[in-house]
Amino acid sequence: MTSQDPLQGRLGKLANSIAALVVQTLDLPQLVSEIDVAGIIDQIDILEIMDQSDIDAILQQADMDAVLDNVDVDRLIARVDPNALLDRVDVNALLDRVEVDSVLSRVDVNTLLERVDVERLLDRIDVNALIARVDLDAVIDRVPVAELAQRAGIPEIVHESTSHMAASFIDALRRIAVGLDLVVYGLAQRVLRRKAAESPERPRLIAAEEGG
Repeated sequence: MTSQDPLQGRLGKLANSIAALVVQTLDLPQLVSEIDVAGIIDQIDILEIMDQSDIDAILQQADMDAVLDNVDVDRLIARVDPNALLDRVDVNALLDRVEVDSVLSRVDVNTLLERVDVERLLDRIDVNALIARVDLDAVIDRVPVAELAQRAGIPEIVHESTSHMAASFIDALRRIAVGLDLVVYGLAQRVLRRKAAESPERPRLIAAEEGG
């Protein structure tokens, strides 16, 4: 065994020298460029390799913090197509899983309203278009006109106005009657040629008018 050790040592040195000579002789970049990497990858059955791999054990051994530290998040996000991502999202299924009552119970409505610019919101409202969509007949039908009139005192106003008008009308008729009575009385006096002393009692309407 002792006599073979020097021989093995010499053979090892010879092999190292040959390997160094081969490495120096070979054009490694040229050799690598001639390798069909895509062809090699196509021949690899990734699924079979994954089936044979203990992923959990690999993940337990991996330093995820170190992995994430090496990830360029901004560059990763820049490569994401949001439209393509959203096209793959089933919004209806997503909303079905949302408990709306729970979400709304966590919303501070007062704080939300304080952040609303009401003036800017009103500026964006087309009032004419809004009014055009209103069914005015339906709105008027729902207005308690009788109750509003009662609360405004309209019946009392109408009654008072009607009373004044009726009184004025009666007073006007009375004045007309007095005027006619005066005309008839004067004509009678002239026709009968009566003196003032001989005149009978003056008509009641004239007396009342003169006395009033």
